[in-house]
Amino acid sequence: MVALAYIGYGILVFLLAATVGTAVSGLKGRANPIFASPGFVSVAGLVFGIPCYLVGSYLREQGDESFSFLVLLIAAIIGFLLGLANRA
Repeated sequence: MVALAYIGYGILVFLLAATVGTAVSGLKGRANPIFASPGFVSVAGLVFGIPCYLVGSYLREQGDESFSFLVLLIAAIIGFLLGLANRA
């Protein structure tokens, strides 16, 4: 069950970071400006952030802290960079 939680945590962190990267790209004028709107960031933050928080809380109790940080770091960097590359 912990392995499944790490997979879900990685995916959710990736999606949150990609959302932030896309919003930054939208603010710079390289992506569709709708991605830079506060509503888009808020809704995406709620949809992906709440489950990410819950899975992170579970992993704090059951998982390894250093491995959780490693998953967070890798998924966030990749997601943010892919979000910045958005040219929609």
